[in-house]
Amino acid sequence: MTDTEKLQFLLTKLQETAKFKHCFDDYGDYYSPSETGNYDDAFDDGDTHGHVEFARTLLQQLKLQTQIAPHLK
Repeated sequence: MTDTEKLQFLLTKLQETAKFKHCFDDYGDYYSPSETGNYDDAFDDGDTHGHVEFARTLLQQLKLQTQIAPHLK
């Protein structure tokens, strides 16, 4: 696998992850998974939320960097 193929694979996986809906997308800012007392669900929701938000933030930063980079040369 070439470096370009590796980067394309990584970018595809980030885009796929960023498209996932997480608990706050579905229920808003007041969602509290631990209200039912099931802390395993709360952990799983938090884990998913973290992965999705990380992918979204990283893609946003990559987009911003590619818009800025040509002007830095």
